[in-house]
Amino acid sequence: VIVYDISDRSDPAKLRSVTVEGSYLSSRRIGPTVYVATSRHNTIWGIPRPFEPEPFLPLLEDSAFPADEELRVGCADFRYVPNFESPSSLIVLGVPTDDVEQKAFREVVLGAGEDLYASLRNMYITRTHWDERYRERGTDSGWIYGEETEIYRFRLEPDAVTFTGKAEAEGRVLNQFSMSEYGDYFRIATQAGQAWGDELSETLVTIFDADMQETGRIDGIAPGENMKAARFMGDRA
Repeated sequence: VIVYDISDRSDPAKLRSVTVEGSYLSSRRIGPTVYVATSRHNTIWGIPRPFEPEPFLPLLEDSAFPADEELRVGCADFRYVPNFESPSSLIVLGVPTDDVEQKAFREVVLGAGEDLYASLRNMYITRTHWDERYRERGTDSGWIYGEETEIYRFRLEPDAVTFTGKAEAEGRVLNQFSMSEYGDYFRIATQAGQAWGDELSETLVTIFDADMQETGRIDGIAPGENMKAARFMGDRA
């Protein structure tokens, strides 16, 4: 993230730069703060060797800090949810753009991300994972691979990012427009199954409360069809 002073557009002046490790997912600007989400895959190649924690700990570089100060995330700074599936680092970085002396801040969770939705208060990052389940469907019952969408929620404030919960919704999410925050509730539209072969697809809308607990769900929408798009408008999906 690079901040420029463009008051003289013929000669932009660089004010600050912030670098965070990981693959870029997406970003949002709320007021003067830019929030950036990255996913850093933790892999060590080669023959077995003594464990060294540094390769697993994301590094941040911020021009607001002294140049000789290493801003590596400590082991105690990671957030994690029991039974997490991905050992990658999901990072949300906050960069103030109105005060170049104010230091950047971040939150790191053991996990990974694919799609992102943000309101003015929260950021939701999702990731699809597959698991094996038994499907009851008459004479065609049997074990199939099903999709679940992991949802990570982060509280966004002008001077802090805080991981506040994780949930799972059946099916896979299409994109950011398939998610919405309405009051204290989070809503997500997903598709389970495929609309081809022997599988029977369906669309679902799942609602979570302020504690990221499922509080309602509608399933069985458009069986046998693919969800092409979704929008939330007020209290309607």
